[in-house]
Amino acid sequence: MPMPPRAHDVSLEKALQNALDGVFVVDRERRVLLFNAGCERITGYPATEIVGRQCTEFMNCHDTQGRPLWGALCPTRALYDGSAESLRQRMQIRRRDGTDVWVETIYTPVRDRMGNVECVLGVVRDISESKEREDDLRAEISHLRDQPAAPAASSDGSGELLLDARLAQLEREVIIKALRAARWHRNKAAELMKISRSRLYRRMEALGIHPGEPE
Repeated sequence: MPMPPRAHDVSLEKALQNALDGVFVVDRERRVLLFNAGCERITGYPATEIVGRQCTEFMNCHDTQGRPLWGALCPTRALYDGSAESLRQRMQIRRRDGTDVWVETIYTPVRDRMGNVECVLGVVRDISESKEREDDLRAEISHLRDQPAAPAASSDGSGELLLDARLAQLEREVIIKALRAARWHRNKAAELMKISRSRLYRRMEALGIHPGEPE
């Protein structure tokens, strides 16, 4: 029976190269020290072209407001100056082939024995698909808010009942779309809809929506 591999038999480099997410390391001058296969897949750049270069030379990145993320807005700056312990940043980057892709990166400082930040580790994931769903959801919510007021109910109340049923159906569709965009994380869905978590939970219960409901 083969023995399981010991911890020191599994190299860190091998583990990073097989990670599904992109993993990179940059120094204080924003020079790339490590660029794994996940980063190559997301950006289209081979590590041989990237390692040793400053990220600003090839990575045209902008935040969700369209601001370029270099200089004072670079996420690594807050880690090096000690104003943040870790950061999560959504950004749009330019791939090697000229196309744009939305990613989310978690930045963590790597400290030396004295506690000084030696370099910054980034774990990056392609979120283009979920970002597109979120944008579609926001557009639909905005469209619903812009709809003209409904006509007055009929005297027998039937019009009001039909209106209530239609509104409930629309609300259910919007909530389910928000949950799908948030991968069924209810807190994130509430943020997307700009409502409180408690209100979302109440409406899900009232409309018979269950967490993890099939697509």
